Amino acid sequence: MTTAAPAGHPTTTGPSKAQLLVGAGAFVFFGIGGFFLSTLLLPCVWLAGFGGVASRRKRCQRVVSWGFGCFHRYLQAVGLATVEPDLRNGAASPAVYVANHPTLIDVTVIMRHIPEMCVVVKTAVYFNPILFLLHVCCGNIRVPRSMSARIGALQTLIGRIERGHSVLVFPEGTRSPIGEMHPFQRGAFEVAARAERPIQPLAINVSEPFLAAGSSWYHVPASCSLIRLESLPALAAGSSRRTSAAVASAIRGALD
Repeated sequence: MTTAAPAGHPTTTGPSKAQLLVGAGAFVFFGIGGFFLSTLLLPCVWLAGFGGVASRRKRCQRVVSWGFGCFHRYLQAVGLATVEPDLRNGAASPAVYVANHPTLIDVTVIMRHIPEMCVVVKTAVYFNPILFLLHVCCGNIRVPRSMSARIGALQTLIGRIERGHSVLVFPEGTRSPIGEMHPFQRGAFEVAARAERPIQPLAINVSEPFLAAGSSWYHVPASCSLIRLESLPALAAGSSRRTSAAVASAIRGALD
């Protein structure tokens, strides 16, 4: 008896050995590369560098961007994914970057092409032992679960911007459903309004579902997934409710 796949999810008959090998290879490559960057290279870059904290963070972010580029070259070589950037629109730095979140590798896609930014990550991701020092060296910000602690995180974000860092936020708070988006939370837009910095929307469009919400790591696309990264016209910060709705509408329009 065949079980129908849930709406929005590709029907699968179980992974082949080739799919298991390619999917596992991507995770192994990322894990080894992340360990090398986090525990060996980035601490040396931080300690051997010059300048203040902001300068050291930006150097580490550029190194991470280079590492993500190596990871993407692997994904393209094995036929998993290729990235097509279109970054003709760009806000003056520092800015608050916001994006939809269709795949597990969206941070790598964005930082590969826009290197200098601090990223908002979940607490579990921040304290991942493989990547912990990477987050510290790059100035990434963790989002606590409690609302009272989140107020402190918003202040940390504003502080990063005041020190000249752009920040990246996924306002859905988790990966997008396939072909859809969750409602946007307003924290990123509140930060932009308080810091008086522009909002730079980014639209990520995926031709084939790849490491999407609800998918297992071995559910690789049947053909190479084309990931399009598009920068949309920047918006001036205003009311967080109105700006959130405007950005969500712009990103949806770019995905249609």
